[in-house]
Amino acid sequence: MKGYAFIEFENPRDAEDAHYYMDHTRFMGRDIEVEFTRGYRKTPAEMRLKERRDEPHRGGRKYRSRS
Repeated sequence: MKGYAFIEFENPRDAEDAHYYMDHTRFMGRDIEVEFTRGYRKTPAEMRLKERRDEPHRGGRKYRSRS
């Protein structure tokens, strides 16, 4: 399962330090990738949609809505 978190820092230097020290590390057995946001913050629904697109399709078929 992939999780997301958004953290806001008051001081930009603190954000840079967090990126430097935490990117590509492990925390509680989980890999951490730190990225700065680009543009607007996506809604949870937009994040789930991207996550579904990134998953491999089962049986090699793409499923399409008939509506």
